[in-house]
Amino acid sequence: MSASAPSVRQPNGEYRETHIDLRVNALGGPIDIARSWSQGRWWLNPAWAPLNFELDPLDGSARLIERAGLIYERSGSSELFISKANSYAPVVIRKTTSNPYSGQAEGWQWSDRLGNTIDYDRQGRILGYANPSGVQVRFAYDSAHSIRILDHLGQLAYRLSLQDGLVTQVQDRAGRSVRYHWSGAGEQRRLSQVTDVAGHTWQYRYDSHGQITQRIDPLGEQQGDTITVRYASSVAAPPAQLSVGSAGQTYDPSGASGPRHKLRHIWGAARVAQLIDSRGASSTSVEYLKEKRQYQVSQTDHRGNHIQIIYDLAGFELARSFNGQATHRRQWDGNYHSIVTNARGLSTRYDYDHNRQITQIIHPDGSRESSQYNARGQKTRHVNELGIVSTWQYDQAGRLIEHIQAAGAPEQKAHRWQYDPYGQAIRYQLSPTGAPGDPQTITTAWQYDQYGNRSSQTDALGHTTHYQYDAVGNLIARTDPLGRTSRYQYNSRSQLIAHTSALGHTRRFTYDARGQKTQSTDPLGHSQSTRYDRHGRIQSQTDALGHTTGYHYNQYGDLIQTTSAQGLSSTTEYDNEGRPTHQTDPQGNRISYHYGAKGTEQADLLIQIHYPGGLQTHYQYDQRGRKTVTTQKATIGPGAGQELRTTTTYDSAGQAVAHTSAAGKTTLTEYDSLGRVRASTDPDGHSTHYQYNLQDQTTRVTDAGGNVHQYHYDALKRLTQETRPEGGQTHYRYDAAGQLIERTDPDGNASAWQYDLDGRTTHESKTHPSGQATLSQTTRYHYDAAGRLSGYEQHNGAGQRISQATYQLDALGRTSEETLSYGQGSNAISASLAQSWNADGQKTSQTYPDGSTAHYHYEQGLLKTASPP
Repeated sequence: MSASAPSVRQPNGEYRETHIDLRVNALGGPIDIARSWSQGRWWLNPAWAPLNFELDPLDGSARLIERAGLIYERSGSSELFISKANSYAPVVIRKTTSNPYSGQAEGWQWSDRLGNTIDYDRQGRILGYANPSGVQVRFAYDSAHSIRILDHLGQLAYRLSLQDGLVTQVQDRAGRSVRYHWSGAGEQRRLSQVTDVAGHTWQYRYDSHGQITQRIDPLGEQQGDTITVRYASSVAAPPAQLSVGSAGQTYDPSGASGPRHKLRHIWGAARVAQLIDSRGASSTSVEYLKEKRQYQVSQTDHRGNHIQIIYDLAGFELARSFNGQATHRRQWDGNYHSIVTNARGLSTRYDYDHNRQITQIIHPDGSRESSQYNARGQKTRHVNELGIVSTWQYDQAGRLIEHIQAAGAPEQKAHRWQYDPYGQAIRYQLSPTGAPGDPQTITTAWQYDQYGNRSSQTDALGHTTHYQYDAVGNLIARTDPLGRTSRYQYNSRSQLIAHTSALGHTRRFTYDARGQKTQSTDPLGHSQSTRYDRHGRIQSQTDALGHTTGYHYNQYGDLIQTTSAQGLSSTTEYDNEGRPTHQTDPQGNRISYHYGAKGTEQADLLIQIHYPGGLQTHYQYDQRGRKTVTTQKATIGPGAGQELRTTTTYDSAGQAVAHTSAAGKTTLTEYDSLGRVRASTDPDGHSTHYQYNLQDQTTRVTDAGGNVHQYHYDALKRLTQETRPEGGQTHYRYDAAGQLIERTDPDGNASAWQYDLDGRTTHESKTHPSGQATLSQTTRYHYDAAGRLSGYEQHNGAGQRISQATYQLDALGRTSEETLSYGQGSNAISASLAQSWNADGQKTSQTYPDGSTAHYHYEQGLLKTASPP
């Protein structure tokens, strides 16, 4: 259903990939079958792995516990084990005397500081896990060959089939399944093929040690996007962990009661030397610098660039260079402070708490921001560069219950949430203070079904939208407050394949074996199609009239040429970092882009653009990378040597506070504590002031002459009243679905609208305040099944026709012919118009009411000649 891009984890050079093979929604959030390769083996959700134990030779008690490659060391007693690898944000394993899953007298529980837990029996076999709200997922072990995964309410999520301890099939509650095919025997069994939820196969190949060397997608080795991995040193792969419910292993270095291996030696990932993917080959070598106790990783990327990265023993990046030029350097004291210097030579300081969370940032320009956290590591306070404070509060389960923006300022806003016992947000309130009973409070409420899907939403005005879902959590129906229902259908990958509107009009979508969308078809049968190359990049797109646009890429995956349906090409060239350097349009006009050189103050920034005709634009930046000076230059022709220079000044939070034009005129801008424009002062010193409501909508504008424009909105952010400076008011009214149904202007002219079930305007009326029928009018609109306007009739209040039109539309929705009529009876006048286009959408002819036709001809995409009728 989804997959991560293959990657190499540094500094250990380990190959990794992750796939979400199945997903179903449940209370507490989705339950995923997340197949991943790491540490040289396959896992079925590493978090579900068993606990392995290493015994203390002195007393035979557990000295170390291993979980999914992470070692937990005994901390003062046999009851508590802590992972030293995460000492800054500790996760622990405790011995338990009971658990909520099996009722056994003894077991183990893993937990993090957020309150997530995983429970195991005394042999290290997983029993279930729970989130901080106590919502559980349970494992039911029916036999050695069958396991069920149950949600918090005991409802089936998945059924797993196993053979010799490894999963061979997973089937979800909707009947969708994924199959896993194994080759070899015993500990040498290898996952050779996966049949995905759509019935397509993915193949894997391994070296003699059991390390992945190839991944072949459903299109095959030659036609598909094959991943190839080569190793600098391959090691024996440990047994696969594509399993659930196996007991952990016990290792005894003394050999008295278990294998003599140590836990640190029970897994092994080979070190990748080369990874070949859609962009080409990239290679890596790793050297341990013994005296410095650092790792030096040398990489050659797919473009041939040489990248060197230095890591400390904990895996933190200390320095990086690109083709010999330093681009990143971190000075780290190992505890609470670091200074990071970028490619421009500018340094940013970071301060940390004992959990290695950033408490203060001092930027290169001297501005600073700070943060505070609670014991769970959740942010509770942030002060930005201007001293504006934001705060967060959480309940005992770690759920966010209040967020205050611009705390203590006049513009303060308070966001509050309430939850049901399962941790699902059931109410959100926005108010100035957060105090109960605040008359300005805006409330939204939600309800959920048994699988944790949001089943309804009630807005601040009491209008409710209802939602229905299939067994795995895909939205299948939405009913708005007016009772109009849209329906949705999905394939086995949970990709949308059909959307049917409330009027029964259906749009359909198709996908290829890799899940890429290949075709969209509207309710009239007009189709647009997309083709992909073997690497999944768009190769061509064909519209409903058969016009095809092509796309071409270089060996690195950069788009280098786009060819229109008329055969016109635009090209792009790139530098060795993948940045565009030149763009050429079909007429041969060439634009070039220039970047700051490594080791300079402008490193990696766009500093110049050169246009045809000798025009250039130059840029300068401040210490935070914000564009401060733009200079336009003419280098040839009559204006050669002339320059136009504009400058922008920012406050410490990055808000533009002054802009000086090329004529030397400066406009000033002030902001409130929420970053909204409070005042704008033009070069002559005239100021315009702005005010806002709780939802950041402009409510009052006072111009330089003292004229006041006022705007009122309802709780759903819809404009309800507009007042002009002279006092005239325009009023707006909406239906429960948010559609505008009435507008009355200051002169009393009233407009009203009606809509069909698909939300299209079908009737519009305008009533003159005098009540005279001939001064009022109605208009009816007609649409085709694809929702495109096909005609209208306009009448005055007395029923007399004013005008009407019918439109003939091509497959792209353009009006190819239209017939217009004005008046009625013997006074009626009718006329027809027609037009045509070339494959690139440029008009090639226009036929007028007298039958005469004008023709248009193009050369290289530009109008060359126009032939009048």
